[in-house]
Amino acid sequence: MSDDNKTIDWLLRCGVALQCAGYAWLVGVVLETPLLAWLWEPADVGGLGLGEARGMAIVRVVGVLLTLAAVSTIMRPSRVLLGLVFLFQLLLAYAAWQTYDGFPLDVAWLGGGQLRAWGETAVRLFPFAAGAARIAAPLVLLLVHWSKIRKLMGIAITPTVEWLLRVSIALTFAAHGLEAMQQRGSFLDMLIVTAHRLFDVRLEESTAQTMLLIIGVIDLVVAVLIVARRWRPVVGYMAAWGLITAAARFFALGVDRGWYEFAIRSAHWVLPLVLVLAWRLVPVPDALLRSIGSDD
Repeated sequence: MSDDNKTIDWLLRCGVALQCAGYAWLVGVVLETPLLAWLWEPADVGGLGLGEARGMAIVRVVGVLLTLAAVSTIMRPSRVLLGLVFLFQLLLAYAAWQTYDGFPLDVAWLGGGQLRAWGETAVRLFPFAAGAARIAAPLVLLLVHWSKIRKLMGIAITPTVEWLLRVSIALTFAAHGLEAMQQRGSFLDMLIVTAHRLFDVRLEESTAQTMLLIIGVIDLVVAVLIVARRWRPVVGYMAAWGLITAAARFFALGVDRGWYEFAIRSAHWVLPLVLVLAWRLVPVPDALLRSIGSDD
């Protein structure tokens, strides 16, 4: 197996382990996730109505499982635990959808009538787009680590995995781009605080808003480009920007909170970096890949 393919496997393992560790702390200790709200809130507001005590007991068990998954992913990856991590990420997005958690995108620009109604329905599904990279990360590791093609030929990334990576990264960047263009408050605060603490620069709010608009447009552009064609500079930029925005949590929130906010966003830079490495390798014809075996 080539050094790049070994690196891809370990990069995914480290990224997913970080993601699991961050969510284990956030879910099981901090207790600040839409999952808990969904479990205890009544049905008339989108919850299951299990009550606070049951909800907290469930999320603490989830936290323990995520901790086990973090350790296992580094030491010896487990199909079962990675599958549970994938289901957890889906469930987290579902909980956010059901409880209207997250940034409420404005669809007034769509006008009135049916188009706006469709827009309002689509906006409710926004947590799945924003979390697409995090949802995909454990699934990508499952497909890569136990791939027959990887074992026979040392090829880590098949066409199926490549498109899973490209689409999930594109969805996440597009979602964050829309949030930035609509001036999400937490993004604005993070930009101002990070500029002050890291560079000792005091940004005016109007300047920060302009910067956020530009950032949002760039996010949308690269989201389109990563799907449109193989272009390593684009995914290289996405990896760098994903790492920068994740690391900015340390400066904006402090180490105590910043570490797990950084960890849960590991997929935002790990997955693009995987493509940077994968696209450096000599491409193998799809027909040859199909003749060897499936991805599982």
